[in-house]
Amino acid sequence: MISKLKQLIQKEGFDNVSDVVLSVPSYYSEYERKALLDACKVAEVKLARLFNETSAVALSYGIFRKAELSQTAKNVVFVDLGHSKLSVFCAAFYNDRCQILAEAHARNAGCRNIDFELLKTFAAMFQKKHGGDIMKNEKAKLRMLDAIERMRKTISANSEAPITLECLMDDEDFAAVYKREEFEALMAPMTLTIRQTFEQVRDLLKQKNITFSEVEIIGGGTRIPVVQKQIMEVFNVAQVMRTLNASECVATGCALMAAMKSPLFKVAEYKVEEYNLYPVKCSWNFKSQMEIEAESDKSTSSIIFPVGCNIPSIKSLAFPQKHGAFNLDFSYD
Repeated sequence: MISKLKQLIQKEGFDNVSDVVLSVPSYYSEYERKALLDACKVAEVKLARLFNETSAVALSYGIFRKAELSQTAKNVVFVDLGHSKLSVFCAAFYNDRCQILAEAHARNAGCRNIDFELLKTFAAMFQKKHGGDIMKNEKAKLRMLDAIERMRKTISANSEAPITLECLMDDEDFAAVYKREEFEALMAPMTLTIRQTFEQVRDLLKQKNITFSEVEIIGGGTRIPVVQKQIMEVFNVAQVMRTLNASECVATGCALMAAMKSPLFKVAEYKVEEYNLYPVKCSWNFKSQMEIEAESDKSTSSIIFPVGCNIPSIKSLAFPQKHGAFNLDFSYD
């Protein structure tokens, strides 16, 4: 996939693909990030930085508003509902930096999940009328998913939307009209997951006594009226904001970070303090490996980077003087 991306950039006339910044969901673990680093080596792409999507959005929002911001924090909640997942986070913006204050994610609450439920519904309708099983025909399935995506966008702005496919399978056509009420009933289980994710962030902000001024929405899924309704109810806002490009703000943030990393460009300084989603534990033991294997491990441990601490951050640990081997082990708690 990275090699294909490199080819696409070269086709645009940029032959010298040097340093790149790639975004990842901020819930990616160290293992997943390491896999992406290895993939870049295989594709012969020099990676300047792996950048969290939440941080990329925050950077693209804050850097262009430096003139409006001050040393007093402006707190903004962001809702990003895209193809594969939901991310909700709150960031504090100053005129020289931004800081992620809280975040929550639903890894499998995205538009593809809604589309697949619609696919199963329409496949059952087609099978009942014509007898063929769309789910066993890859070409028909892909054509149906493509039509469902267009229908979903239409139904987000209208009370009903048609879906029509000629010669879908076995020379049989498919046509139906789907109402918004049916659509919202179908996605009710996912709506509950979405609402719970919103509530997670709202409760985190309440615990930290943080207030926010607005809610910004990005990602194609935020066009769905029932999603906007849940946002306004949970976060108690009269309207949602759409000042960012819903499809390109992550790419914009990565491009800005790439320019900051490059000596060829001069970019205004704007620091991003990220949010640690997983607690990192440090364990230590003054025994040799043979001693540890000979008896039960009595190592001492401490969580040095708790959930919610900012990245980058520096922690120090002090140990008494000991002789012999000194073992340190870092892991997620």
